[in-house]
Amino acid sequence: MTAKPEDRKNSDKGDTKGIWGVAVGAGPWRWRVKSRRTLLAVAEVAAWWVPLAALWLVLVSTLDPLELAVGAGASAVAAFVARGARRAVTGR
Repeated sequence: MTAKPEDRKNSDKGDTKGIWGVAVGAGPWRWRVKSRRTLLAVAEVAAWWVPLAALWLVLVSTLDPLELAVGAGASAVAAFVARGARRAVTGR
């Protein structure tokens, strides 16, 4: 299928869609950048979660499954709060 002249005219007017309706310049590198940011965010939350969960285990006297689940949840919430606080301070 060949491109119609009116499709080319629309793309010259600053339209970000190409002939096939795909954004111009949407190459695979954009997916890699997004996945790298996601990976770094997950790594940062995990880096906060591990010591916070360990602290919970040290401070709790019983190790039944409910205490472990509550500790994991509380540590996860605290890890997300810590990441948000760090981003607020650094501006990133």
